[in-house]
Amino acid sequence: MREIKFRSAHFNPDGTFDQFSYWGRLNHLGEHHEHTFSSPHQISGTERKFDDQYTGCKDENGTEIFGGDHFGEPAYPVYFEDGAFWQEGELLRDTCEGSEIKGNIYEKKMTDIKELIPQES
Repeated sequence: MREIKFRSAHFNPDGTFDQFSYWGRLNHLGEHHEHTFSSPHQISGTERKFDDQYTGCKDENGTEIFGGDHFGEPAYPVYFEDGAFWQEGELLRDTCEGSEIKGNIYEKKMTDIKELIPQES
């Protein structure tokens, strides 16, 4: 069964990305814990804008892949739609092996992010 955890993107007042925080079925050390569900939290001086879910996949280096991550060649962002994780129109489970995370959509300024997030039709 996939671990249930989320990653929140925090931004500085000027709109630049600051850092991630993690929450979900995690204990106080950030380790998976079946009987605990932590809540998202605020980081002083930043604004929490987006929450992305862990996909259950890891890249070739063992790094967990979350929505909003770019990976593969070429590196396209991961997104959640219709109850599944996708990347460039392909189900994620079919594409996550043998690829490396190249970055995420949040490394740009807030004003540039909206164009990278799939819009509801």
